[in-house]
Amino acid sequence: MKQYTIADHYDPTGIIGVNSDPHEEFARWQQTARYNSAWVGDEFTLDDFIQHIASLADDSMYAQQANAPAWYETLSMANWETACAVSGSSPFNEWYAWKARKTSIAYIDKYFTSQSFIDGFQWINGEFYAEGDYSLNDPEDGSDLVFTPNPGATPACLQAMVQAESGF
Repeated sequence: MKQYTIADHYDPTGIIGVNSDPHEEFARWQQTARYNSAWVGDEFTLDDFIQHIASLADDSMYAQQANAPAWYETLSMANWETACAVSGSSPFNEWYAWKARKTSIAYIDKYFTSQSFIDGFQWINGEFYAEGDYSLNDPEDGSDLVFTPNPGATPACLQAMVQAESGF
């Protein structure tokens, strides 16, 4: 186990941020570490930098811009849920990252309101299912109609939901 953390020992002033490139920060640390014998035995890895930068991100990240934001690849490498809707180098490209599936579903439930999204997905028991993966059933007791997932259906893919919400 390492004695030091990146935040406490290498970057106590918080210069490394969510938009930092972990590869560049790791290379910078390697250059610095060559001249600091106090860090021998407590070397950081690229994964340490990826995880540190990911820890600085909010649970949900969003950007609308032509190219992927710096945090997009880093959070993807840190095993976050990521999805994007892109059309070439359009300034309206959309980039999303969520810490976990549960976070992404809560975000989508709150913010996705386009007609194509509403028409293509149904909220069932805390998850979204794509059209064709659920059925409308009439309960025998006469209560309201209910949507249920079809046998073998899996929750909708984040990329498909992002694409449906997008203007592309």
